[in-house]
Amino acid sequence: MQKHPPDAYTPPGLEWWILRRLPKVLAGVTLAFGLAWWLIHLWPRNGSEIEVASQTLLTEYALLGGFIFFITMVVTVSIGCVFVLIMKGPRYSADSYIINDKEKPVPTKSR
Repeated sequence: MQKHPPDAYTPPGLEWWILRRLPKVLAGVTLAFGLAWWLIHLWPRNGSEIEVASQTLLTEYALLGGFIFFITMVVTVSIGCVFVLIMKGPRYSADSYIINDKEKPVPTKSR
């Protein structure tokens, strides 16, 4: 495969801006979910012991579901950014193969 000259260079765009900020966003939101998880156990609740355990467990499941959804979104966005980076990369072409399907084939140069 031959690499084409960069005649149609595409400048970096939003994908780099997003990729640079994803680790900070991931760390910040993970910290926020961890803090919320910690506060669940410190928050005073009224009711019997079983009701309190049930409410705490339900809140933990909701936080866990939100965290899993967030991680899924981060992975999806990062995969999308990598796809855009690959598509904006240099163009390559394989050795051309001439298809002679015309009535009068075009003579080709021998190598």
